[in-house]
Amino acid sequence: MYSEDLTVLFEILRPQNFRNVQSNLKTTQKTTQKTTQKTTQKIIDPILENPQISRKEISVMLGDMSEDGVKYHLTKLQKEKKLKRIGAAKGGYWKILIPNQLKKTKEK
Repeated sequence: MYSEDLTVLFEILRPQNFRNVQSNLKTTQKTTQKTTQKTTQKIIDPILENPQISRKEISVMLGDMSEDGVKYHLTKLQKEKKLKRIGAAKGGYWKILIPNQLKKTKEK
């Protein structure tokens, strides 16, 4: 079994295969980055329209993302200092901290 594992590893490390692995990794990274940007914009758009919007309302508007998914992305945006919640969960509002960067994406 050990020799089979080594054979597979050596096959991957052959120059042409290694280039393919590197290329696939770069493609995956680009795709992930684009998907993340699209998801971020999907979350931001409803906030631009209504800063008092709730996670649940964003989830309902998007239709393809759970409330937990929205919560995850909102938390991520807050950690990245792109978004801030002002006030309480009820009665508060979202403040976009880097509006120009996020609005540019919306205009494209």
